[in-house]
Amino acid sequence: AELEAGCSAPVGALADVVEGEDGPELWVRAVATSLDGALAVRRSASGPYDDPTGLGRKLAAEMVADGAHELLNPPHS
Repeated sequence: AELEAGCSAPVGALADVVEGEDGPELWVRAVATSLDGALAVRRSASGPYDDPTGLGRKLAAEMVADGAHELLNPPHS
């Protein structure tokens, strides 16, 4: 939702629960690509296990800052 991507957008994410120093942590990897797959923004982040929404929003914000929104919404010619 933070990337404003539809259900057919080339966006993917994978989350794993890992054991951190203070207990379980959530580790998320995400990718957004251009429609032709030629360009991609890939990022990962880890954070508290009990705040998956906050971690997802943080990761999405980083991806938007790195150009993911432009990949998903190219200008119309």
